[in-house]
Amino acid sequence: QHLSEAWRCWKANIPWKVPGLPVPIENMILRYVKAKADWWTNVAHYNRERIRRGATVDKTVCRKNLGRLTRLWLKAEQERQHNYLKDGPYVTPEEAVAIYTTTVHWLESRKFSPIPFPPLSYKHDTKLLILALE
Repeated sequence: QHLSEAWRCWKANIPWKVPGLPVPIENMILRYVKAKADWWTNVAHYNRERIRRGATVDKTVCRKNLGRLTRLWLKAEQERQHNYLKDGPYVTPEEAVAIYTTTVHWLESRKFSPIPFPPLSYKHDTKLLILALE
């Protein structure tokens, strides 16, 4: 039960902790999850490579592979965002101001004009704008 729960938590990117579980057993479960995660990730990349090469692959394998790769990407993105919050912003306020002013000067030098919002008289454009803002 703990094995499957730990595995589901890994896939969902949720920390897994059982209070009162002996440390050696917890370490065994974590080793199992790590091994299964490595296998799961390798299978996802292997199947992606087969699909890319054009090998004959079931439709369900394609769907599952897309789900696996999406889950892996989300895990990586969540870790990247967590690291950003932990390590702080990588751009200082002075650098940010310099980037902003450089961008403004660059746009002005090219006589950039902003794209106007659609007039309210355009029925369909207004609907699209509302959908985009929601």
